[in-house]
Amino acid sequence: MRILSILALSLLMFAIGHAQSSQKRLGDFLKAFNSKDDATIRTMMDANFDPSIYARRKPEEWSAQLKQFATDLAPLAIREILLDKETAIVAAVLTASGEKMGLRLDLAKEAPHRIVGLRFSGNVQGLVEERKKVEIRDYKDLSDLARQVRNGYKVPAIAIAVFQGGKLETAVDGLREVGKSDPVTVNDRWLVGSIGKSMTSTLIGRLIDEGKLDWNSKLGDLLKDVPMLPEYRDVKLEQIMQHRGGMPQDLNFEGQTVDRIVGRLADPTAIRAAYVKDILSRKPIAKPGEKFAYSNAGYAILGHIAERVTGKPFEILLKEYVFNPIGMDSAIAGLPGTDGQPSGRGEPHGHIPTADGYEPHVLDGPLNYMGAPAGLGVSCSIGDLAKYVAWHMRGYLGEPIELKTETVRRLHTQMADKGQYAAGWVIGDGFQGHNGSDGTFVAEIAFWPKERFAAAAIVNCGGAENPSPPMQAILAVYKKLFGK
Repeated sequence: MRILSILALSLLMFAIGHAQSSQKRLGDFLKAFNSKDDATIRTMMDANFDPSIYARRKPEEWSAQLKQFATDLAPLAIREILLDKETAIVAAVLTASGEKMGLRLDLAKEAPHRIVGLRFSGNVQGLVEERKKVEIRDYKDLSDLARQVRNGYKVPAIAIAVFQGGKLETAVDGLREVGKSDPVTVNDRWLVGSIGKSMTSTLIGRLIDEGKLDWNSKLGDLLKDVPMLPEYRDVKLEQIMQHRGGMPQDLNFEGQTVDRIVGRLADPTAIRAAYVKDILSRKPIAKPGEKFAYSNAGYAILGHIAERVTGKPFEILLKEYVFNPIGMDSAIAGLPGTDGQPSGRGEPHGHIPTADGYEPHVLDGPLNYMGAPAGLGVSCSIGDLAKYVAWHMRGYLGEPIELKTETVRRLHTQMADKGQYAAGWVIGDGFQGHNGSDGTFVAEIAFWPKERFAAAAIVNCGGAENPSPPMQAILAVYKKLFGK
């Protein structure tokens, strides 16, 4: 139910004489967002965004993502202001379909307090928590580092693994579930989130090596019997892998949308087929290759294409083409827990932030099947995740692995405009990596080819820190080893 129109929002923001800059930024943002208009959104950005925000994403990428979010969610109506400070404002909002979400705007400390960050989340309380950075003291060993990060950020548990000099080292600290006594172990599975995108791109790379697919394969040829809008027919496989296929982003899912797509289907492959059909019935957000737009939907299409050309379910393909060759014995396309069932059966449980800390939470259901190729519901031990990163690093360095060297290089190379994203990997300054989260776990991976150093870290809770606690742990190890 739409309980506030744009006009009513304006009255709420200004008629009561609230002159705080945070409130004004929120009002400007929501008025533009609810318009769903490209020019209006861009004008708002020019007036309200701090230039520093463009160091992470180009203006056109910000506007494209906001337009996509607006298409999915607007008009947003304010339900409650949860935090109102000079440097941040958090509002609980209702989407067009009546779903409750949180919106946070972070503002610069210096006047005129322009927007330096914004986040949407279904975990409203998590957005209220302040960003924080824990100073890590010189640690004795990896176990000591795990304790420092866990205690500093007060997370339920953390797992860290590093690969250096041909040696794998792991450490864990904390509880599988708050309120219970079971400690995490190095053999436990953890949810890796969107890191699974790099695994899907690895699967596609192996199918390319086998001649079952080609980098330039087009959707119209790969999915001949699937109804799709004409704009999608010439989208190439590599464009989808690099988030440049113009696909809807599907960064947020509402329950009624999932129910509409899935219906009474129970088979994972059939669910993904229904999802792909739905994606391709919606207007693209850009022309093929025109711009970068991070897309869960695109990777869902990649996973279903792999199913179609092999005749095997995605869950089996990941095991045969990715997990088994690397020796990732713990890895599954499923949630942590025995046979991929929800947490609480002897492995780490996901958690969401609350006003008092964290509470256990499981995001279970058909959405995990829909988004499995995008990383939803892919789990493994921390050691196996580090093995995976090291395997890619060795291939990138030209060592023999189950992928051809030219294929590995192409997976790890951006397109001509030198954006930060390759095919399932984010390209940083001297390193590559990816992160992942479903709001109940946060995972990070990275490797530095020059130093031949690879690492992975995960916490079993959602959060808004940037860098995240897992990345803070990885960077602490890198700094200690290499003094950088």
